[in-house]
Formats: sequence, C-alpha cells, structure tokens
Amino acid sequence: MRAAGCIPTQIGDLSELTEIVISHSHIRGRIPTEIGRVTGLTALNFADNDITGPIPSTVAGLVALQTLDVRNNHLAGRIPTEIGRLTALSKLCLFHNQLTGPIPTEICRLSALAHLDIS
Repeated sequence: MRAAGCIPTQIGDLSELTEIVISHSHIRGRIPTEIGRVTGLTALNFADNDITGPIPSTVAGLVALQTLDVRNNHLAGRIPTEIGRLTALSKLCLFHNQLTGPIPTEICRLSALAHLDIS
C-alpha cells in the first residue's frame, strides 16, 4: 500500500512517535510546522514524494532526531539555520529538491553528522 494525500497537522499530537517513514508514496503538500512538537522523533523520512514548500524552522524542536531524509521532493527556499540545533543528527539528505541559498554554517555544529547529501 502506498500512502497518498497530505501530511496532517495533527501529526504533532503523536508525542510518543519515534520514527516516521512515508517514502516512495504520493504525499503532497507541505511539511506541517506541527512536526516540531514530536520531540522524541529519531527518524523522519519523507523521501521520494511530492512535498512542496520550505523545510519548516520548527524542525529545531526535534532534538532527538538522528535521520532527516527529504530527498527527491519539491522543497523550496533556504535550508533553515535551525537545523544546526539538531545535535543528534547523523544523516541529512536534502538532495533533488529546489532548495536555494547558501549552506548554513550552523550545519558545522552537527558533530554527530556522518552522512550529508545536499547535492
């Protein structure tokens, strides 16, 4: 089964959630800002969908996040500097989107980062 539709804003109410993997589906729309309320999240994988809009700055609330994979979407805008607050992040995949602007220097604060792909 492949998921389809938009990511509901109520996703922020799932306080016990540790992983979200909705990849290779037909998800469209934006990543809701409410995602930042799921503070125990360790993996967020929305790869290979039709997600648009910016990466919300509220991802800074995902303090336990180890993997952020949003490759192969239609995300636009700048990479939020708030990503530099995700000190547990070891994998960051942002490639094949329409992100613009400089790579934030705050990414250099991610001492656990082992995999970075923003091509």
